[in-house]
Amino acid sequence: MVSFVDDLFCCAFLFFRVKLDEVNFLLWKQQVLLMENGEKTEDEEYELYVAQDNTLASQLLTTTSPHLLPQFAGVETSAAVRKTVNKLLASKSSTTVMNLHYKLRSLRKGDLTMQTYISNVKEVCDSIASCGCAMGDIEHIATILNGLPIEYKPFVVVITACREPFTVDGVTTILTGGRGRGGCTRMVVLVVW
Repeated sequence: MVSFVDDLFCCAFLFFRVKLDEVNFLLWKQQVLLMENGEKTEDEEYELYVAQDNTLASQLLTTTSPHLLPQFAGVETSAAVRKTVNKLLASKSSTTVMNLHYKLRSLRKGDLTMQTYISNVKEVCDSIASCGCAMGDIEHIATILNGLPIEYKPFVVVITACREPFTVDGVTTILTGGRGRGGCTRMVVLVVW
C-alpha cells in the first residue's frame, strides 16, 4: 500500500531543480537528502511532519536562483532555508529601503503634471511598503507637499492647517483639481467654505 508520505516524495521530484552533472554533485545531494524521508519512527505524525518539512525545504530551493544555491548547502529544514534567505538578503533589503527613502525625499513636481508627480510618489511609497516598511498617510502627504513648487503654497497651508487630517486620496483630489496659481486660489476658497 502506498502511503501519503510516499506520494509526497514521488510528487516532489516533479519539481526537482538541481540536475546532476559533474560540477553540482553537492547541491544535487542536498536536494536528494531533503527529499528522503529521514529516520523511521513509531510516531506517524512526526514522520509525516518531517516528510512535509523536507518537501517544503526542497520546494523552497526550487524557487532559488542557481547562483544562490551553493549558499544553501547543508540546510536540513524549511526553517533553515528561510533563515539562510534572511541572512543573505536582509542587508540588501535594508539598503533598498534606505535608497527608496532617499529617492522619496528627493522627488519634486518640477515640470511634471500633478497626476504624474503624485503617481511617482505613490510608486516609491508602494515599493517601500513592499519591503515591509509601510508608510502612514501623514508621511505620504508630507512627501507630496514637500515636493510642490511655491505656487502650490495655498494648498499646503490649507492641508496642513486643517483640524481633520486629510487622506492621500483627499490630497490627490485637491491637488489635481487646481492648475497653477488661479486653480490654487479657487480650490482654497472651496476647501475653506
